[in-house]
Formats: sequence, C-alpha cells, structure tokens
Amino acid sequence: MPSYLTPADVMVVGDDALFVAQTMNALHVARPDLEIQESLALGPALEALVPGRPAVLVFGPLASPKALDHQAAWQSRPELRAVFALDDPADELGQRVRDEVGADPFEAFDTDGIVGGVLAALAFGGPGAGPEDAAGPPSTVDDPDPGVGEAEVAAEVCLVVVTAAKGGVGTTTVAVNLAAALAAATADVDRAPRRIALVDAHKTLGDVGLLLDRPRATGAGISDIDVFEIDTDSVLHFTTIDPRTGVSVVLPPSDGTDLEPLTAEQLLRVLIGLGPHADIVVVDAPLALAQHARLTTNAGAVLLVTSGNLASLKNTLIGANVVGRDDHVQAVVNTIAEHVRNPDTSAIEDSLRVPVIATLPFDDGIADGAGAHPAHARPNEGSRYGKELARLARDLLRDLAPPGAP
Repeated sequence: MPSYLTPADVMVVGDDALFVAQTMNALHVARPDLEIQESLALGPALEALVPGRPAVLVFGPLASPKALDHQAAWQSRPELRAVFALDDPADELGQRVRDEVGADPFEAFDTDGIVGGVLAALAFGGPGAGPEDAAGPPSTVDDPDPGVGEAEVAAEVCLVVVTAAKGGVGTTTVAVNLAAALAAATADVDRAPRRIALVDAHKTLGDVGLLLDRPRATGAGISDIDVFEIDTDSVLHFTTIDPRTGVSVVLPPSDGTDLEPLTAEQLLRVLIGLGPHADIVVVDAPLALAQHARLTTNAGAVLLVTSGNLASLKNTLIGANVVGRDDHVQAVVNTIAEHVRNPDTSAIEDSLRVPVIATLPFDDGIADGAGAHPAHARPNEGSRYGKELARLARDLLRDLAPPGAP
C-alpha cells in the first residue's frame, strides 16, 4: 500500500490479486515507459498520487463499487481519469458506471481492452475511458514527464545496469566481479584507461559493500539528505575505493532501518554527481528501480542476470517483456548450482528472445569463498568464470563509447 507520493501514470486499484497482476503486466508490456503502481484501496491511492499530475485510476471488480460510492474523492481532482473493469459489464454495477461516470466498463480480464482504455484516457482525458475510446491512436498519448536529470545521466556517463527480475541469481556477485573485470580490461586495452565506478542502488539491503569488505556510512541515511544536495561533491562522501581493483564503490548511506532501495530521483542524482568522477558506471539495481529511473532506456548496456533454471527463466522473460528487447538489453546466465555444467544457451535465447551475452560457469572460488566470508567470493585465478567475465568486459568496452566520443 503506497505511503509516499509517487509520480504514477497509472494506479491499479483493488485487492483482487490476479486482476491487478495481469493488468499491470499487460500495461508494462504495452508501454514500458509508463510509471505503473498498485494500491489495495482508493484512499491510499489518492494519498499517494502527486497532486496535479495526470494519472489514470484503474478500478478492478472489487474496488469499483467503492469508487462509485466515493466519486467525489477522485472526481474533485481534474487531473485524474478512471477506467472500470468488472466481472460482468452488463450487470447493475456496469449500468451505474455508464450512468454516473459516462463511460463503458471493460470485462475484468479483457486486458487488451483495458490497456487500450488506459492509453485512451491518458490521451483524451475525460472522466473515464471505455471500449469505444480504446480505439484511439496510441501515438497521441503524451509522453510521461521525464525523470529527474535522466538526460544529464545519459550525457555524463556510460551506464551498465546489472539487474534481475527476482533476487537469488547472483546479480550482485556478477556486478562486483564485472566492475573489477572492466577496470582490468580498460587498463589493458584503452590508451587512456577509463575510470570505473560501481553503485549499490539497493541501499540498506545491498550486498556490494559486504562482498568488497567496504563499510557503508552509518548515521543519517540518504533519505535524510535533501535530494538537491546530492551532487558532485556530496557523492564523494559515500564513495570508497576498492584497493584491489581501483573501482570507485558508491554505497549510499543508510540509517539501518529503511528497507526500500533508492528512489529513482535519488539514484539519478547520484549518477549525475558521479559524472566528473567516472567514465563507466556499473549499477547494481532492482529491475523496478532501473525501469522507473529509465536506466533501462538510457544505459549503454542492460544485463538481465538469470540462473537458467525454469523459475528464473520465467521471471527473466517477464523482465524482458517489461524492459523491451532493444539491442542493448542482453542476458547473462550465471550458473549458481554445481551440477549445472553446460546451460543450453540457444534454448535460453529462444525462450527469452534476448541474446545471451555471457554464460558464467559455476566457480568453486566464489562458492567456497562465500562460505568463508562474503568478501572472499571471487573467481579462481585463471578459471573459466574469470576468462568469460574478462571477455564480457572487453566486449562492453568495445561497445561503450569512450569519454568525449561523438
């Protein structure tokens, strides 16, 4: 339940979990650029939405009666539009929607129709959008407000986003070792070695500092800092240098109680602040945060980490549906189980419809080291894992424009 202001374009309201999940997934697939949130009830949804910012409320079957009973709460805000989805649009409740709101409701699982209705509501406004409006041309939909400084981020640094649709696949281990491999590779292949930074966007629950044995600043958390004070100077206060690799490690401070990751605005400000200090920034971030901050659009590379097992592939497929399948979106298969020796890369690519840029084999050094201490979770010297990671780093350096390149 939202307890903070959110710049949502669409708020799906209802506690009917299947409807909410299917609707949000369909909207993400159709328009990955939209900010889509969910709320169990109308009251919290209205409290969370930024006043004055246009948004569409999608009321599910269980939320629609209350939405009709409390129309004044949302109709008093002219920036809000509504789409209703009912189990039976022809019943008495559906007639209430038509009579009182002036829009035809959709069937609850007509996801294509609901998506069209949402896009029509964003494009054409009005108190609600129904099936007839859903045919409106999506090209007329206004682009959502750009994220804070996202254009500046794209201009300042080359981003490599390491993410996953769900945890437990070794995303942070890949991010940490990839940053080290990039630092080693740029020293070998670049005439002017590029400066590498690594950002842990998970905040309190992040493990980058644990894997590198680097302390996170304690006391006041980043949420206690005015977002406009996160700049070129202040970002250095929570940046440390990994002595083994020379990578600048950015660990946003936490008071130890905030379990949320960075906000999109905080992350963008951190990345802008890093501009003068780094040429390539590896970002270890939850997929939802990377999407909300539009890093998945502006990054030079988006690496979706999957373990290759069925559950992980299912989640990665959903992630690829949300992020899109542009050329810079690629998969990394991270083999985290010893008994899986040779994942079928072609089959994985066919399943995800995303190219696999690297297949990292199981590595005893990482597994055994992690058992002793997380900071020892490093690949064995000369191992297949290390060689594959070094190849990936060289390929990324080749593909990412060096500083000052047109």
